[in-house]
Amino acid sequence: MKAPRLPVFETRDGFGPVPPHVDDRLSWALEARLDGNDAECERLLWEAHRLGPTVPAPLFELTRFHLRRGALAEAERVSHVALAAAARTGGFAPDWRRL
Repeated sequence: MKAPRLPVFETRDGFGPVPPHVDDRLSWALEARLDGNDAECERLLWEAHRLGPTVPAPLFELTRFHLRRGALAEAERVSHVALAAAARTGGFAPDWRRL
């Protein structure tokens, strides 16, 4: 019998479909966060992004991860990565000042 899965990050459902291999990383990242293993949580969130570069949830959760830790510069950096990914997917300019 498989162990029950922990719920994914609270924001996942608002982003549309998440491929299972990305969802797995989000779940594992949540487990790491709950265990207090920030390094593993961050690693898994970046891995989720690499595996699903057009899926917004990993980048959103990375931003929240850094904001919770007070790492504002890192949160801003991830936000710029997210904007660039959204621009590629949506076909618009990545410079937010041009939107």
